[in-house]
This record gives sequence, structure tokens and C-alpha cells, in this order.
Amino acid sequence: MRDFGAARDSWFFWLSNSTRCVVIGLILELPELAYETVDFARKRIDRLRYRVVLLEDRLEKAKLIAVVGWFLIVVGVGGEWYAGIKIDVLSARVQECNDAKLAEVTDEAGSAKDSAKEARDAAKEAKDASGKSVAESSSAMTIATGARKEANSFDTRIVSATNTAIEAEQHLAEALRATANAEEELKRIRTPRSLINPSVLTDALKAFKTEYTFFGCFQDQESIELLMQIDKVLADAGWTRVKLPPQTSSVDIHLTIKDFTVPITTRFGVYVVAQSTKTAEALNAISPPMLPAYIRAAMALKAGLGSAAGIYPAQGDLANPLSVESGNSTSVFIIVGKKP
Repeated sequence: MRDFGAARDSWFFWLSNSTRCVVIGLILELPELAYETVDFARKRIDRLRYRVVLLEDRLEKAKLIAVVGWFLIVVGVGGEWYAGIKIDVLSARVQECNDAKLAEVTDEAGSAKDSAKEARDAAKEAKDASGKSVAESSSAMTIATGARKEANSFDTRIVSATNTAIEAEQHLAEALRATANAEEELKRIRTPRSLINPSVLTDALKAFKTEYTFFGCFQDQESIELLMQIDKVLADAGWTRVKLPPQTSSVDIHLTIKDFTVPITTRFGVYVVAQSTKTAEALNAISPPMLPAYIRAAMALKAGLGSAAGIYPAQGDLANPLSVESGNSTSVFIIVGKKP
């Protein structure tokens, strides 16, 4: 409807302009009418015939202006006629829109009236239901009080059951930890000792080339195989295996392993030992770079055997400081005892 109204207002504008054209055209006709009136007067009144002079050139200009005036009058009248038709059509459409809108509003008013009636009926029903609900709620309150007492009793039993469950979970966790520890210990017992990553250990010991000797070995196959693995790593690292110095061991029973003999030991675990004329405390006070080369080599070997690339399962003594005995040998002594 707004579009029809705007179009109608536009045609009112053109109607107004057409009327202006008619008025301007009529004004432009005035010079010619004035000349014709004077000419008529000269022809009828003898006294004016020789007193009033009409110039031909001005008369021609007046006629030209009159032609323009006639043109504007024709355009203005035509414009008024066409604009009037358009205004009538658009006014009719605007009226149709107004009638439709009025009908729609009337229908909505009727619907609103019906909705209000339905709402009033629903409110009455709700009021009746509310009264019934009040009575039922009183009975429900009595039931709820009894239920609350029963729920409190259930809460107490639930708390007790929860505490029991927590204690059971704690016992289960302890049992699982104990089982895991037992399985780990069983795995440790069943797994033969061996070097985890011999190549890494070999590379780490190449910088500490020195002499070594095996000071003891337990007489079972597991200990012998571990000794042979250590011997291969040291040989690959460029270390030199030498014979046990005379009177170093009081054991007369020896094991023959490949091309060398090793005293039998009854000790448990793996040990790395070095000899020195200084005490262990005195050696610990010296900066590592200033220690004798064979001492540093013994420290490196013990640290390597106890590292992630060393012996698995781990051997307890390898985590302790280097064992130093009194003596003047520059060899590194190695003992491969029984698996703990």
C-alpha cells in the first residue's frame, strides 16, 4: 500500500506541473490578444486609427510567443488528463488495500475476542483444579514426610555402604600393588641377567681403555654367560684382559672360561673394585679429571653396568660408590657373583 501511495503522490506532482504549463501558456497568449484587441479598436474607432501604430515585427514576435503558449497549454492539458487517470487508478488501489487491511484487523479482533473467551474458561478450570491440588498437596505432604524419614534411613545405610566400599577399594589397591610387586619380583627371579644394550655400553667405555681382570665368578651358567657378555663389551671397547695378579685371591678352585681361568666366588651380585695406596675418602676428595686413569675407568665401568644400557635385572651394589681396596695394581677387578 505504501508503494501505491508513493506512486499516487508522484502523479500529483506531475498534475501540478501540467497545471503550471497551462497557466504559463495562457500568460504567453496575452501579447497576441493585446495586439488583436488594439487592432480591433483601431478599425472601429476612427480617432485611434492614425494615433495607434502597430509594428509588424513586434506583432510577429507576439504570434511566435503565442505559438509557444499554445504548445504549453496543449502539453499541460494532456498532462492533467493522463495524471488524473493515473491518480484515479492508484487511489482505487489504495482504497482496496485499506479495505483489505480493515477486514484483516476486523478478523483479528474477532479471533482475539474468541481467544479471550477461551482464556477466561481456561482460567476458571485452572482455579477449580488449583483448589483440588491444594487438597491433594496436603495429603502428598504427609506422604512426603514419611518418605523423608525413610530416605534419611537410606542415607545412613548408603554412607555406611560407601565407607565399606572405599575400604574395599583401598584393600583391593593394596592387593594389586602387592601382586604387581610380586610379579615384578618373580620376573626378576626368572629373568637371567644380561646386558640391555651392549653397543651403547661399548661406545661409552672406549674413552677409558685400561686393563681388567675377573676376580671371581659364581659357578652357574647364568653367571658365566653374564661374565662373557661383560668380557666381550670390554674387549670391543679396547680394554685389555690380564691374568689375576699372584696371591690376589685365596680361592684355589677356578673356573675355566674360554681361554682364561676365574676364581669361584660365593658372593651375590656384580662388583667393580679398584686398588690404590690411598683410601676411598682421599680419592673422593680429588677432582675426577685428576684421578688416575684406571680409577676413572673403574668408575665408568661401574656406572655403565648400573645404567639403562647395563645389566637387567639391576644389581644393588652397582648403585654404590666405587669399592677401593688397598694395593698397587692398576687393573680393574670385576666379580660376577650369584644372581641375588
